[in-house]
Amino acid sequence: IVEKLQNVSPFMIRDTYMTTGEFAKLMKVSKHTLFHYDDIGLFCPEILGENGYRYYSIYQMETLDTILLLKKSGMSLQEIKDFLEHRSSENFMKIFDVKQKEIDQEISRLLAMKEWMSQRKAKIQYMQKCDFSEIKVIYHPERYYLYEEFTDTDTTDKEFMLKINKLISKLEELDRGYDYDVAYMQFPQEIENSVYDGYHNAILLLQKKIQDVSVSVLPKGNYLSAYHVGHWENIGETYERLLAYIKEHKIKTEGNYLEYYVVDNFTAKQIEDYVTEISIKIQE
Repeated sequence: IVEKLQNVSPFMIRDTYMTTGEFAKLMKVSKHTLFHYDDIGLFCPEILGENGYRYYSIYQMETLDTILLLKKSGMSLQEIKDFLEHRSSENFMKIFDVKQKEIDQEISRLLAMKEWMSQRKAKIQYMQKCDFSEIKVIYHPERYYLYEEFTDTDTTDKEFMLKINKLISKLEELDRGYDYDVAYMQFPQEIENSVYDGYHNAILLLQKKIQDVSVSVLPKGNYLSAYHVGHWENIGETYERLLAYIKEHKIKTEGNYLEYYVVDNFTAKQIEDYVTEISIKIQE
């Protein structure tokens, strides 16, 4: 309840009350914040002078401390106002139970994002040291992927991207911050017949298995890998180089070819600077 200034002793004003500026400075908030809280009825001055000046009591410091603490916990101003108007130990427990769950969820989200950043940094650091002109043997542990097949009617880039986005949405529904690479499988019979653009599927290549979700598996083992720098439309040049290497060294391979970007729009400004890794498993 706001009292009129004329009903308060001048000595009481000096000893007990502060102007808006004084109170704001003491509580480390802006005057604008106090004006806003007053306007919405959340936290009002105890005394309103005839000249419109607001005066806050030293005993209001505890109430504002409570408001600022609740705001820091993530409560909206309306939620804080409702709580203060109906405060009780029961309401306090209910609200804080909800806020604790929200904080736990946010911690999980941040930890997942931190893990994703670490994985992405490791990939970029590895690629910075890589010689893209080499064809090399790389050992891969068991890997997992989500699969989406293209139909005969999926013939445009837009339709391809919609399929890929469907896979990404499926992964993001899990809300676990998994790192992934968009990849494609190419069939050996098509590659050997110089068909390099026969994209019939897209996959999300994962670094670890997702619990409680059905995923496909790429077996562990040695993979022969070559790197294509530039637009995917010219990727046939790299396939031909890889096929020649396989023939020259009499290497036996198995399974499908796997294509995925190892340098993409995270670090490349244009598609001509993208790098695609092409790999195929070597028979044991």
